[in-house]
Formats: sequence, C-alpha cells, structure tokens
Amino acid sequence: MIVLTNGTAEMGHHVIMGGECLRDLAIDPVLLLGMVREFGGKITRLDLALDDYQQHITMDRMLACLRDGRLVCKSRKYQLVESGLLDNSAEVGRTLYVGSGKSTVMWRIYEKARQLRQAKKTETTLDWLRWEVQIRADRAAIVAEQIFAEQSLAVVYAALLGGYISIRDKSDDDSNRSRWAVSELWKRFVGLVAQWRWGFDKPAKMLIDKVRWFQRQIAPTFACILRAFGTDEMTRLFKEGDRRLRAEHWQMITLAKM
Repeated sequence: MIVLTNGTAEMGHHVIMGGECLRDLAIDPVLLLGMVREFGGKITRLDLALDDYQQHITMDRMLACLRDGRLVCKSRKYQLVESGLLDNSAEVGRTLYVGSGKSTVMWRIYEKARQLRQAKKTETTLDWLRWEVQIRADRAAIVAEQIFAEQSLAVVYAALLGGYISIRDKSDDDSNRSRWAVSELWKRFVGLVAQWRWGFDKPAKMLIDKVRWFQRQIAPTFACILRAFGTDEMTRLFKEGDRRLRAEHWQMITLAKM
C-alpha cells in the first residue's frame, strides 16, 4: 500500500492499493468499496482482473478472431506485444491491448502463466489468459458505484467485458460488423464470468491451511518415512505427487508465490 500525503488541504490523501495488498487484507472487494464510499473517498482508478484457468478462450482463438474481423470492440485501436527471454525463445508471452493507456477504459489480455514462468514464479506447464481492465477518471467512480449498487463484482465485470469486447459470427450479407450476431462461445464465456465467485486470497489461504494440516496430521509419518527409507523414497513420493497435480493445485501454488 502506498499513501501520498503532505499536500494541500484540497489535495487530500491519495491511497494506492495493489493486488498483493488486497490479498493480504483478505477483505471482500464490495465491502472495501463501500467503506471508501462511506468515508467520502473518491475512486480515480480501478483495476479488475480475471484469470481464466479453464481456458474457455485462448490467445490463439482471440488472435484468429481479430485477424478474421470477428473481434468487435468499442475502441478502434489495439496493440499486440510479444515478450520473452533471449535464452528461451519457446517461452514467448503475448499481450493484447484494447484501447490506450490514456483512455478511460483499457483492456489487457495476456498469457499470465507464461509471464510467471519468465519471472520464475511458477513451474506450471498450464497456460491461461488474464483478462484485466484498467478504468480511470470519472469512469472509475461510476463503475465503483455500480459494483456497490449491484453488490456483485462479477455481474459488473461481466457487463463491462460484454459491453466493450465481443466475438461475432461473420455475415457476408452485412458489412457493418457491429450488427453481426454475438457468437455463442462469447455469450457462454460472459455468462460464466457473471456467475463466478470473486475474491483475493482463497487459493493462497487454502495452501496455508494444507501446510497446517500436514504439520498436524502427516508430519510424524513424514519423519518416519524419511528416517527409515532416506531421501530417495521421499523424492519418489514427491515426483508421484507432482505428476498428479491438477489445475486447482497449480493455481494455489502460483498465487502463494506471488
């Protein structure tokens, strides 16, 4: 958390709360916005992000729709950026920007797992997209009020996503792309987003709970195996468990390391 103060009385205090800070606070985002509202605070920037671990829509699908003219957005401009490591050309991460940093709404759609692997913050081989929207100025205050009124971050986020970006079914009978029918794939995705439960720290907290459970219940057995069979047996068990990790396990591991 960063607090900017010591300005004039008219300037007030400027509080910047990043994602890691919000996870540490473990507070419901709707409740937090309500507290800011209650104490007369003003929201000047709001960043919302969603990780699609199930890969309902991949980056390859997004780019194929973009090149085929089926990706319809309120902004006329986009930017595609590739980033990676010079000593590992296979691990290239792509980011699709819709809108500009100066606009009131800008979307960043990027391959989050690849970014984490480049930074050596995860060992997962899975890939997923992060859908991140940056909302500034008066628009941020409006969206914050909508979230508080709906008492649902998911519903408002889904409305933002569906209202700003869409994948359409191409029609040869109409040159106006905004009149093309919204694809069933996109409708399903936005519908799922509206139903998802949002929070900050559940996966990381679950992993901490598992460590505590392991310490209470399994630690004596762990010590017995290590003393009786040595590190080779423990390495074998680790490899067996590692092979059986599922997407939800990798989610817990990744968030715990962030």
